[in-house]
Amino acid sequence: MVAVVARADTRIRSLETARECVRLGARQRTIAWLTGLPTSFIFHNIYDAEHLPPRGRPPYTEDFIYRSSLKVQAEVGMFAAKYRLLTAEGIAPAQALITAFRHYRSVVHQPSFSFDEAFFVVSNLDGIWAASTRTLELGACRRCGCLHLLPRGAAPAAAGCPYCRPHRTDGAPARAPPPTRRRRRAAPRRRESGASARPSPAA
Repeated sequence: MVAVVARADTRIRSLETARECVRLGARQRTIAWLTGLPTSFIFHNIYDAEHLPPRGRPPYTEDFIYRSSLKVQAEVGMFAAKYRLLTAEGIAPAQALITAFRHYRSVVHQPSFSFDEAFFVVSNLDGIWAASTRTLELGACRRCGCLHLLPRGAAPAAAGCPYCRPHRTDGAPARAPPPTRRRRRAAPRRRESGASARPSPAA
């Protein structure tokens, strides 16, 4: 009886998590990783007319962080730091992911990355769900102290901090423009005189 109640409770939590993910724009595969529900069940029972299933393959690639702008890197780092704070307080990873992404969307009015990308960042940060090993970690910048994402094992430095990198060139002197070469004016021709002078035409 206890086992039956536990399974029913797990099922209810999975359905609630799936519906929360749908409202955040998650794809079927992402929801399946988080809840354990079959993708066909998610497609037919979780999505509705208000929240249609997104089309296309999930953007599961961690290198989007490193090829993105500094603004996106800073936002991803802010999200990951919030996620890590929640898990440190004992919140389960799935709920911490959802809560951290909601917090990110409440702070940034035009989000730069999707819930699926946030899911994959967390997967590689903790080596769970879609990632078999940990490939990312949070590091504190030695200059400003802000947390940002790094490849696992990399030493944090100001050179890689998305908050400091825009300021590293602010104080750099502007490059002087190349010197313009003045066009040398030709010297006026001297009028010849004497025997070498041009003879005047005959009258």
